[in-house]
Amino acid sequence: MLWHALLDIAKLGFISHLMKFMKICVHIVSFVVFACRKDANGFFAFPVTENIAPGYYSIITRPMDFSTMKAKIHNGDYHNVAEYKVQCA
Repeated sequence: MLWHALLDIAKLGFISHLMKFMKICVHIVSFVVFACRKDANGFFAFPVTENIAPGYYSIITRPMDFSTMKAKIHNGDYHNVAEYKVQCA
């Protein structure tokens, strides 16, 4: 009986963590979708290349674009909102 009760508690803990993770994912995806809509000209849709903007990487040390964000979300590279915010700062 005690084993089953502990197992049920463990399942609840897992579900709780899963729900928190899902909320984080929804928050991040919602922001990316919102931001993409605001970027009507697609300036931030894809990574900037040196051919397009020579010297860009000497000024922008941590470039980020929406296609990279989407790929990171798809690959599960963001584990919490703080990691996402660091990428966007």
